[in-house]
Amino acid sequence: MLSPASGTGQFYAKSAKIIRFVRYGCTNRPFFHIVVTEVKRGQHMPVIEQLGAFDPIPNQNNEKLVSLNLE
Repeated sequence: MLSPASGTGQFYAKSAKIIRFVRYGCTNRPFFHIVVTEVKRGQHMPVIEQLGAFDPIPNQNNEKLVSLNLE
């Protein structure tokens, strides 16, 4: 389970950070969360913050949707 959009807020100040896609959804219907996490953490470990979402499957207008939290 992915932690809320605010993330856990717990991280080591000197560790390397990375922006990563975390895959969710079914086998034929992927959905991704865009998150900031530490390099050494696994894909489904608690994240520092969730930045947005990405839907790679085109909708009726042939658009792939991306949403970002700009705060």
